[in-house]
Amino acid sequence: MAAKVWYVAAGKKKAGPMTSDRLRRQLSVGKLPKGALAWRDGMEAWEPVVEIDHLQPREADGGAEAQGSASSVEVAVPAQRTATPKQRSTARSTPSGAGKASRSGSRKGLKGTSGSRKARTAKPATGAGTVEAGAFKPNFRFERKDMWQAFGLGLELGRVKLALAGMLLPAGASAVLGGVALVAAKLHVLLALPVLLVAGIASYVLTMVAVGALSYHAKHQLLDLERPSVKEALQHAMANAAPLSVPPFLLSIAWIAPLIALAVLALLIKIPYLGPVGTGLLFGVHIALGALTVFLMLAAGVAGAFGPVAAAFEETSVKSTLSVVLAFAKRSMVRTTFWGFWPSLACVPFAGVLTLVALAVLALPLAAVFASVGPETIEWLQAGGVGDAPYPGCMLMLIFMGLWIGFVGVVLSAILASVNNALLSLLYVGGREGNDSRISRDTYLARRAEGAL
Repeated sequence: MAAKVWYVAAGKKKAGPMTSDRLRRQLSVGKLPKGALAWRDGMEAWEPVVEIDHLQPREADGGAEAQGSASSVEVAVPAQRTATPKQRSTARSTPSGAGKASRSGSRKGLKGTSGSRKARTAKPATGAGTVEAGAFKPNFRFERKDMWQAFGLGLELGRVKLALAGMLLPAGASAVLGGVALVAAKLHVLLALPVLLVAGIASYVLTMVAVGALSYHAKHQLLDLERPSVKEALQHAMANAAPLSVPPFLLSIAWIAPLIALAVLALLIKIPYLGPVGTGLLFGVHIALGALTVFLMLAAGVAGAFGPVAAAFEETSVKSTLSVVLAFAKRSMVRTTFWGFWPSLACVPFAGVLTLVALAVLALPLAAVFASVGPETIEWLQAGGVGDAPYPGCMLMLIFMGLWIGFVGVVLSAILASVNNALLSLLYVGGREGNDSRISRDTYLARRAEGAL
């Protein structure tokens, strides 16, 4: 029996998998829409059906009956890297009865597309999983030893660039709004207060967006898919700014409500007319509210660390992200602490090594500057820069040196932020519901090599 290997797309209609004979018969009786595209595993791009010689009708197929219409079955189409968030949210997953081809990974990351030129040039995504709106589906489980991959993932050049860009977002917003606040303060000090409030909110939201962009990049790394560019990752994070920033903020203040209730109950317990029964009941409520306060405080810490990661991996709404974070806090807090202890501890000497490298990078130019400007300039700086500089252009040179030192420090911070986010992403996946039920990485690779997947 011929293998079902072909997939067809025309406009928003999708079909497959189907055999070559069936597709040939569809074409011979005019069942395929004009401009239909076809693809199978091994092809680099979608191609028009009429241009694939192997699928052209034979004379014997002229009167054959079609076994189904290409517009009657839905099938996923290889994802375009430039797909918008709206396109990702409307993409449909592969039917469960699609056969072995749907499990082999060759159709992972496939989405709906149109019959445009962009669809014909899109390459099928391959790897260990798929990136779809609201779905993260690795084919194997992540274990404790995998947490050490954070250092390798975090040092990837694309992530470091993304971390640098992410650090500039809140810093730039704070600088601009801070300047506006200074101008407003000259008019009246009260005018600066709302500007400073907006600056704080903007800085927080953009920080969460930067973390979300790094997490979105980590999602592609863990699925071994094509990495998003800095622009793509930031655009995706900006489009999901609310799920990235609102849940951590809400949980950071949610523990205040039971804490206030605790204070009120503490006063009520001292009222004599409540009696022993009422006092005992209030004491029980007191204990329950105390436990809720502690849990919400811990959940707030988990949300601050894993909230943007969960929102980027699951691509959920604000409400759903809150549910995911709370469920993660209840289910995986102990595992996360246990699995992340040693990798987190290793970040300390790792940061020390990076600092030594940064100092080595700075040592030579600093020594050259000191040799050039001499003690006179040092004395002039110690005196507060009063009078003319000992050497022409001395201040300009010192400004450039300051900028160079700042740049090295920012790069060092970006690398550490990238590694930290990679570790958080791995810890989230390791504690994510359903992770333990998946096969191991070695089993998956062995089955894939044998062609069983």
